Amino acid sequence: MKHRWIALLLVLCLSLGMVGTGSAEESFEDSVDLDLLVAAGIQMYQNVEAHYDTVMNDTGAIGMGIMAWRAVKALELLKRICAAAPALSREKLGSALYQEVLDTGLAVYDANGRWIDYGWHYRLFTADEIAAAKSLISTDVGIAAQNAQARADISVQLKNGWKRGVRGNASLLYYSYAENHYGAGGVKTFMTKVRAALGLDEDALITSLDLFHHGVTLTGYCSEDRYASCNCARSRSYRFIKNVLGWETGETCVGAHNCPCANFTDMPDYPSDEHSAIDWAYTHDPQITNGVSKTKFGPAQTVTRAQAMTFLWRAAGKPTPKNAENPFKDVAAGEYYYEAVLWAVEEGITTGTTKTKFSPYDTCSIEQIVTFLYRFEGEPDVTGLENPYTDAADGFYSTAPLIWAFHNGIYKGKAAALSGRTDPCRRDQVVTFLWRDMKG
Repeated sequence: MKHRWIALLLVLCLSLGMVGTGSAEESFEDSVDLDLLVAAGIQMYQNVEAHYDTVMNDTGAIGMGIMAWRAVKALELLKRICAAAPALSREKLGSALYQEVLDTGLAVYDANGRWIDYGWHYRLFTADEIAAAKSLISTDVGIAAQNAQARADISVQLKNGWKRGVRGNASLLYYSYAENHYGAGGVKTFMTKVRAALGLDEDALITSLDLFHHGVTLTGYCSEDRYASCNCARSRSYRFIKNVLGWETGETCVGAHNCPCANFTDMPDYPSDEHSAIDWAYTHDPQITNGVSKTKFGPAQTVTRAQAMTFLWRAAGKPTPKNAENPFKDVAAGEYYYEAVLWAVEEGITTGTTKTKFSPYDTCSIEQIVTFLYRFEGEPDVTGLENPYTDAADGFYSTAPLIWAFHNGIYKGKAAALSGRTDPCRRDQVVTFLWRDMKG
């Protein structure tokens, strides 16, 4: 029962954060590790051979052929190599093909992604020409050019994905595959169909690889059903990201997470403790939190004392206080947090900031929320347990609660040896603390 009470407290803290404004959304440059994603993209394309021919696959193929979009990318790559090493390029390609590479223009597209100038798109190459091109791109200069072009192309694809609402490393990398395969223009249609298949608004973020891939299967771009494995390049890319890169777990194509909070556009990535905790709080009976608006959960908004008590009270089932006497001049009857505050004080979870003030709109810190939970659990004995935090010395009111939270997997601290105890507590943190305690 005590576990349930603690859980209730943390969840309660989240339900209210209806005040204040969220911070502006971070930019692509601030949020994405481009070096990591480019390196992962190169690795993925090499292993799944997903029509990305600036990166040579295991067979060394560059994909030059009749009516092949890949021939356009091959031309771009060969131009890079010829510019970097003219003598070597002429030697490998022969004078005629070398000169054609220099003279042929790259494909040109209009604003809708349609070709204006086809470049090499319809060029049919002989076996000898393909062998010569393979030999050139296998040189050190050729490999360096592949890496440079891969970085340039994948960077653009990732930024395009970000602009279209894709979030999360795994999902952005999968989007890069999609744009490479269908072209930038084709993916505009692709993304519209994926969002429609998933029931997402046009501005909703796709935060999960599983969700994104499931949308791809629903649109017919991949023929697998929800649970079957599939050997198409899309599914091989999906499984490679999950299994080899380890960004998301699982070995086969699975159905999308049926998210009860899909209406919120600012949910943390799934799978994550934060996402699962918010799902739990949103579906709890009685509901602990319903977000700060119809489309925002407000995970980064801070929690006030009134909100914290209200979340906990709701999680406890909205019990009626036994003593109706109210000692606080700043807690008026009729306020949403009125019963919650009286109940929490009665249970010994919190006191006022003075004998007559509760200070309902003061922001809660990490150590305050953890302490509320600790009291909610009955103040378990932590004698003999290591204190991992250098900023929580003996004598602080929150030291025992922080030790308890650490050893019970509820809160691990801000960084190595630091609890971050005085930092303001966010809505997503409160819900996650409570959820971890409840499920434990």
